[in-house]
Amino acid sequence: FINDCYEVMQELVKTQVDFDNLGNDDPQVAYLIGAWTRICKILGKDFEQYLPIVMGPVLKAAAFKPEVTVLADEDTEIDEDENWEVLNVGDQAFGIKTTGLEEKASACSMLVCYARELKEGFVNYVEETTKLMVPLLRFYFHEGQYLHRSPRTS
Repeated sequence: FINDCYEVMQELVKTQVDFDNLGNDDPQVAYLIGAWTRICKILGKDFEQYLPIVMGPVLKAAAFKPEVTVLADEDTEIDEDENWEVLNVGDQAFGIKTTGLEEKASACSMLVCYARELKEGFVNYVEETTKLMVPLLRFYFHEGQYLHRSPRTS
């Protein structure tokens, strides 16, 4: 596949959809971000040339802010809606709309991958990524985000 990576990446770049018009749960976003990450692992430092193209959509997905609400005892609509998850923290119940959270967690994982694979080649994105990721250390609503709190170095 290494011989075809560059051509595949060029095709992905050509067919890149307008991410501003896609919803946070649109599968196209997750598929493209996932494909870019796999190609990054194959190309290694040679992937750096594609960062200006891929970082916008990845950062946008990682910056997604889910809808969170404090629930009153009688809020049964949210309890029954499959797009919402109810979390009890102490004596307080919170509802969080889970649509888009998987994509957010995936994008956070991709940022970790890019930083690991590209090392100093990722330097232009460190500040923006840090501003985005540090507040997520206090994001209690998705276990996928906890996996990337303190990435192991290889």
